[in-house]
Order: sequence, then C-alpha cells, then structure tokens
Amino acid sequence: MYSVSSNFIAAAEANARQILTRAYINDSTLLTGEDIIDLTIIEATDTSSGVSMGSAIASKLEMKIKAPQTPILLTGSSIRPEVAFYGVDEWVPLGKFYIESAKSNDDFNTTYTITAYDGFSKTETQYIPQIPMPNTMAEIMRDIASQCGFTIDESTLAHSSLSLDGTLVLSNLPTLVNGILVFPTAPEIDSNGALLLVEDVVQTTKFDLIEATCRQYLSYFAGWLGKNARFNRNGKLAFAWYTNSGHSIPRELQYLGGCKRLTEQDFEASAITAGTSDNMLTAGSGTSISFENPFITQDVLDNIHSVVGTVAYAPMNVKWRGNPAIEPGDIVMVEDSLGEYRTVYVMEQTLRISGGFHAEIKCYGPTEADVAFTTSPTSKKLQQVYTKLQEAIAEATKLLGGSKGGKYEVIDEDGDGVSDAWVIRTADGKRCLKANLNGIGLSDDSGANYRQAMTMQGINADAIYTGTMSAQRISVGGKIVDGETVDSKTLGDVFSVELDDDNHPVVTIGSSESDIRQKQTNDAIAFVNGAEDTVAKFSITGAEWADMQQMKYCGFVWTKSESGNVRFTKAGES
Repeated sequence: MYSVSSNFIAAAEANARQILTRAYINDSTLLTGEDIIDLTIIEATDTSSGVSMGSAIASKLEMKIKAPQTPILLTGSSIRPEVAFYGVDEWVPLGKFYIESAKSNDDFNTTYTITAYDGFSKTETQYIPQIPMPNTMAEIMRDIASQCGFTIDESTLAHSSLSLDGTLVLSNLPTLVNGILVFPTAPEIDSNGALLLVEDVVQTTKFDLIEATCRQYLSYFAGWLGKNARFNRNGKLAFAWYTNSGHSIPRELQYLGGCKRLTEQDFEASAITAGTSDNMLTAGSGTSISFENPFITQDVLDNIHSVVGTVAYAPMNVKWRGNPAIEPGDIVMVEDSLGEYRTVYVMEQTLRISGGFHAEIKCYGPTEADVAFTTSPTSKKLQQVYTKLQEAIAEATKLLGGSKGGKYEVIDEDGDGVSDAWVIRTADGKRCLKANLNGIGLSDDSGANYRQAMTMQGINADAIYTGTMSAQRISVGGKIVDGETVDSKTLGDVFSVELDDDNHPVVTIGSSESDIRQKQTNDAIAFVNGAEDTVAKFSITGAEWADMQQMKYCGFVWTKSESGNVRFTKAGES
C-alpha cells in the first residue's frame, strides 16, 4: 500500500468526497483536472490463473484529455497521473507510463484518447550484457535498467533469507557455489553488435546464454527472489511478495452486489513448485503454487518456502468506492455478504476516474480460466505469457481440481505381494476409478461393478461422455469412412444432417448418384429425385404423390390406369 496520511484515508472513505486529478507529460507539461476528461488504469501482479511468483505484468493507462495548449508530440512521451481529494493537500502518484498511441477524437484535434504502458514496455528487447561478466544478480538487473531507461527501487532487492552477494553469471544450467547461483561467462558480440552463438566462437571458456528478453530476465530474477516484479506508483521497478496492508473494505464502501465469490471455498497452498518442464522442483507438501524459472535450485526454493509459508485467501471480485493508495500486491480484508471478513490478495486492480472515482479488485482462484496478456514489439499489452511448465500445471489443476476430498490408493490386486493397480475414490466412496495393466475401469457402486473405459486395445466408446465428438476418420463395420471410401462412397455422401431455412434439422439418406433419395424432417418423410423434386411425401396430415402407380393398404389396392383414372380392387383380384 502506498504510504499516505490518515487524513487522505479518511477523505477516501468519506461519504461526500471530490477527487482531483492532474498529470505531467515528460515531467514538465502539466495537465490539470480541467484537461483530463477521464482515465482508467489496469494494474496487476498475477493473472486469472491464480497466485504465482516471478510475474512481470505491465500496467495500462487509458486517458481522454483535451489537447495540450503547448503543442507536443504525445506518442512516445512519458505521462505521470496523480490524484488527490479536495481538502487534503496530498497528491498520490498512479505510476509512470509511456504513450504508445494518441488518437484524435474529432476533426479539429481538440481531444485525444491516449493509451500508455509502464516501464515493462521498454523491456521487450533481447538482453545482451553491457557489463563485465561474470557479475551479481543485482548488477545484471541494474544493467537491464540502465539499458531500458528506468530505475530500480533498491530497497526491494533484499530478501530475508536469500543473499544477493556473490557471483551470478548467465547460463542455461546454473550451479550453486557457496550457496550462490552461478553462471559461466558472457557471450561475445560481433562488429555489428549481434550475438555470436557457441558454434561461431572458438574459445576455451564454456558459456550458454539464454535467449530471452530483458523482461523475461526480470521475471526470472523476481521468481528467484520469491517475489513478483512491477513498476510502483513512483515509476520505479520494485520486487515484492504479497504483504498485509492493514486496510479493510466493509460493506458500506462496496457497491450493491459488488462482492462476488469466485470459488465456493477459500484457496490454501502449503507448497511451491518451480523449475522447467524438464526439471520441476517442489518445496513443502499439499496444494502448490507454481512458476517457471530455469535458474531455480532446491536450496533457493526451500528458502523461499520457509519465508512465504502457507498462502491462503478468498478468491473474489470486489467493486467498491476505491482508495488510490491500494496497490497490486496488497492483502486487504473484505467483508462478504454474510458479514464475515475474508483475506483477499489484490492480484489485479482497475481504477476509473470519470466524474467520480471507483475501483475493482480481482483475487483469482487457481481454477479460473487462463487469461494471458501478450506483448509484441509494436503493442505492449497487459499480459502474462505462460511457459510450457505453467500451462501444464494450470491444465492439470483444471482437470484434477474436482478431486479434492477424495481418496487415492495403490493396491495389490492379485495378492502376490506386489502393488499392481491404483484406485481413486470420491469422498463418499461411491464413485471409483481403477487402473491396472488391463486397462481403466469406472464404477458408480463403490467398486462392486466396473465398466471398461480403456483397455490395451483402445478406448471404449460406451464410456465416452462429451458434448461434441469430432474425428478425421470413423470406422463402420471395420471399414474407414469420411477420409477414405466405403464401397466407393464416403459417409458424408450417403448420410447428412443439415438445418433448413427455419432452423429445423433435415436428414438426407442416399448417394448423390442415386435416382431417389430420402429426406426426413420432424413432421414428414419425403422422397426426392436428382433434381430435388418431391416424388412422394408422407406427413402427419396426409400423403402426396407426384406420379403414383399403385398403393396397397389393408388388403386393398389403388391402381392408376392408362387413362389417368384410379381403379380400386381387392388385393389378389385382377
């Protein structure tokens, strides 16, 4: 939480309050509240997949302003918005942003809508060290800051149990020397400033520089510290884990229906998983939070876990009157609809000023749908890019999240003293899944009977339950269709289902080469020829024939004569 006075907090919570705004362009040109029409800031330390470490998410500013009186090139300029409350002489910065676009809202260029992002927008280039190597982690981060044009909040580099002293060199396979993560030497650069690969350089010193952007390195180093990276309200890069703000949000500060639980139960994690898809490490036991980091070691992860301990919070969205001092990374207490206060991690926050001021806090649960914010060289959008490890863990969490409260057993099924099967049961024991070398079975009666879901021969279709199934090839009677042919006809050529103009299903049976095909709707069956003319039709109201020759019904025969008349006889009579 940004440090403010008690008078500022009281003004933010007052029933009658007036918010004031101003902004500085390039730290010199001042935009007053009269110049600022509205603004929105979206800032975050985590995405909708839930709590993690090593996040480096850009904050986004959208602002509608009147054209500055002094002509200035907005695109590429920096902008620093600030807010205050009437009657309190205390301005709170909302960050430093870099304008990516400025679009005129009218033909006379009287107002502009600007879109800007924080310092992470400057970190999308590949990192090439400009300092002697090997060097410390802190110096590498300072080198990145120098190259990208921002400053670091040095007070956030410390970690209560992780030392930054020692040598840290860039490498894909770091080693731990005297408790310090170590990489080999820096790469060589050719005359054009391009990075020379290992095979291009004859040398005796081995190195293996990861090809990564400055932002990725900041993310890795933040994770190695057991923290997240973000640009703070003063525009400096800061590293921090979630901390208690001491701030509460009672019901009277929330909008009607503004507190919404995202999951029925609170989330709690007592373990941390990190590494890469090829080398995952875990500290602690139980439900885990996870992040990707190629530099992590077991000792470092154990230290992080000893500091962070158990993570517990209530996933929810909170729409409320807002306080500009609240920041992502804060922990606040929120009064829910039952009158109970819940622990909420401020993972994402939206601040909106348009006449009035309001805010929305998002604290995500681990089973929320993944949302990524991508970045590109031309458009730095609010985004957390997932690696293979994070995607795999997130997907596994989604698929297995419903098994909480169940029971897992490894059993000796044939009694030979060797474990050869495993069983997962629901908490009440009624539903089971058992797997052994013969396959996988499902049971709804506590294991008394199993239906086969999979065997060594393949998947049992009777056990498939899905909303939609699609396949490139289908086997009918041992023959493959709809990709290859059956008796010179594909499945789609002899059977199809379409919707008519009234959105009703129409089933067609018969080859396109057939003289007559059958079409069936909800209330009729028709026979059509190759020209799509109806030859005969049976419906719930009657029957029609275009050229009937004979019809038999209940032992009687209707026959069309050559003269066009219909003759009625008993079956068997001439």
